[in-house]
Amino acid sequence: MKALFNIFLLLFFNSLAQASPVWEKINSDDGITVYRAKIPNTSIVAFKGKVIINASAKKILWVIADREHRKEWVDRLEINEDLEVKSKLERIIYQSFRTPFFTSNRDMVYRTILTRDQKTRAYKFQLNSVEHPKAPKTVGVRAKLINSSYIIKPLSKNQSEVVVEILSDPKGLLPVWLINLVQKSWPMNTLRALREQVKKDYVQEYDVDL
Repeated sequence: MKALFNIFLLLFFNSLAQASPVWEKINSDDGITVYRAKIPNTSIVAFKGKVIINASAKKILWVIADREHRKEWVDRLEINEDLEVKSKLERIIYQSFRTPFFTSNRDMVYRTILTRDQKTRAYKFQLNSVEHPKAPKTVGVRAKLINSSYIIKPLSKNQSEVVVEILSDPKGLLPVWLINLVQKSWPMNTLRALREQVKKDYVQEYDVDL
């Protein structure tokens, strides 16, 4: 029965990830544009952000892949561990996040896979929740990362377009309106922080060929 339920969840999440949502612009500030989209079969809303960053695509890739400095720019991140590194293109990550005092902390286990579109030359980090034998016991509530991505498209040697998307279920007893309110701010906060992080002196070019 559990196996059948897991298969159902996998098919459900994959159908959400493969859907082509209709994006509605909801905010534009500081060079960052934010969109939202309603997803069939769920009341949780997907959000997307877009910005142009004055840095090479491989520097942005390095920041996203860098574990050591991730707490400097990922909001509320407390624990960040690689559970399994399969290659520079694929790894399983555990993260925990502190939340406001009236809610339990959240954590998640997810796979990140880096690919490149051979037509547009854009890089894509695809993030989706998975189960893993090395995952620690949850710190509060285990959230579900239904579909999230970072797309980095080179525009020139030192300029890139970055698009982020998120559709996540934090689980627990949070009302849907609160979930959507919190996730609405995620694209803006994430892109602002990424834009600042890539300016730091220690940032390198990510050594990967795709």
